[in-house]
Amino acid sequence: MNNTYFIIDDIKYIIAYDNNQLKIKKMENNLLYELTETEKGEINRLISHKTGYIYYSEKVINIVNNNPNLFLNNDQHAKEQLINLLNWLEDHIPIEHRQTFYDNLSTLTLMHNFNLISSDYFVSHDSHFSQSNNLDISIGGYNSKTNNIEISPQGLWHLWKVAQTTDNPNEYYFRQYMQTLLHELIHMSSTKFNKEGGIALSGFDKYPSQDIKEQNVGLNEGYTELIAMAGVPGTEDIVSPYFIECALINQLIQIIGIDALQESYFGNKGTELLESELCKLINDKEKAFELFRSIEVNYQLGNGSEKQNILGNIQLTMLDYLEKKLEILSVQGKDGEINKIIYFFENMIV
Repeated sequence: MNNTYFIIDDIKYIIAYDNNQLKIKKMENNLLYELTETEKGEINRLISHKTGYIYYSEKVINIVNNNPNLFLNNDQHAKEQLINLLNWLEDHIPIEHRQTFYDNLSTLTLMHNFNLISSDYFVSHDSHFSQSNNLDISIGGYNSKTNNIEISPQGLWHLWKVAQTTDNPNEYYFRQYMQTLLHELIHMSSTKFNKEGGIALSGFDKYPSQDIKEQNVGLNEGYTELIAMAGVPGTEDIVSPYFIECALINQLIQIIGIDALQESYFGNKGTELLESELCKLINDKEKAFELFRSIEVNYQLGNGSEKQNILGNIQLTMLDYLEKKLEILSVQGKDGEINKIIYFFENMIV
C-alpha cells in the first residue's frame, strides 16, 4: 500500500498505524524522522477528536494553572469561564501564530474582577460608584508594555447601569463582560512587545510609529471586536464603540476574504497584504493605500468633527471594490455567491 500522508507548510507527514495506535513521522529527503514535542502538539491539535462544540487544550490549561498572576485562586467558576474563552480563541488563531498567544498568556497579569459579575454587588454598591469622580466608562484595557489586562470596576458599574435598561439585565451584563474580556485577550494574543526598542506590534498596528502606513488602530479595534463578538454569541454589535469599524471589516471580508485579514492581524503584517489583495481587483496602489489611511483618520476623528465626508468616501471606495468582485464572480458563473455577498453587504453599509 502507498504511504498515506498530508502536507503542512511544505513538510510531508507520513501516517502509519502500530497496534491500533496512530503514528506520524515527517519525511525529509526521503527519510523518516520522529516529530519533536512541539510538532507532536501541533499535529495532535489538528487531528484530535473534538467533543461537541468546545475542545480543551491541555497546553492552555497548563499555562493557566501555572500562572499565579491570573489571580484565579480557588475560584473554579472563574477559571472555567476563562479557559472556555481561551480555548475558543486558541482555535481561531492560525497555528503558525499561536506561540505569541502562549508566550503572552504565560506571563499575563489579569485583573479580571470576576467577582463583580454578580449583579448583587452593584445593587449594594451603587451609591459608592455613582458618587465617584471617575468619569471613565471604558470597561477593559490591555497594556502591551506590562502585558496586563484590567477590567475596570467603574466601567463595569456603567455597564451594569446600562444593563438595567434591557429586557434581561443579568444576561446582557454577563455577555458584555465576557465579550470585553475576550476582546482584551485577543489584543494580548496578537501583540509582540520589544522591550529594548519600546515598540509594540499589535494586530495591524505598530506603536509608536511616525509612519502613517503603520498606524492602524481603527482597523485593529474593528477586527478585534468582530472576533470577540463571534466568540460570545448574543452580544449587541450596535452598542459597540467600534460599530463602524466592525462594519468596514465585514465589508473587507466579503471583498477579499477572511484569510488575508487573519494572517495580517495575527502575523503583525500591517495592511500590505490587504492592499495587495485589493489591487488584484483594481490595480491602483494609491487607492488601496488611501482606503486604509481614511479608515484610520475616520476612527481618530470619532465624534470630534461635526461635518466630514471621510466615511462616505470610504464607503464609495468599498463599493468600487465590491463592484469589481461581483464582475469577476459573474464571469465565473457564481450567481449563488454573488447573491450571498450582496445580501450581507446590504446589511453592512455605513
